[in-house]
Order: sequence, then C-alpha cells, then structure tokens
Amino acid sequence: PEDPAFRSAAIVQGVYKRGLDGNASSESALTYGDECRNRADRAWELVQELEA
Repeated sequence: PEDPAFRSAAIVQGVYKRGLDGNASSESALTYGDECRNRADRAWELVQELEA
C-alpha cells in the first residue's frame, strides 16, 4: 500500500520548487522549504523502519 508520507513530501516539494521558479500560485510557496525537508525526512525514516 502507498504511504501518504511520500505523496505529501512530493506535493510540498513541488509547491516549493514552483515558488523558487517564480511559478507558484501563492506567494507563500517559498515558506514551504522547511516543511518540504521535514516531510522528506519523515518519509525516509519510514523506509528505514520498514527495512529494520
């Protein structure tokens, strides 16, 4: 089954990247940088837990 942590990380990363590129629909997109990293780290932690 798909884990929502990966999808969430990908969505937030896309929003942040569009902000960096100047293509975002919201000016707040650039505030997603830390959240992007946090979600990606959490998704990676889940992978490591499954491998253990």
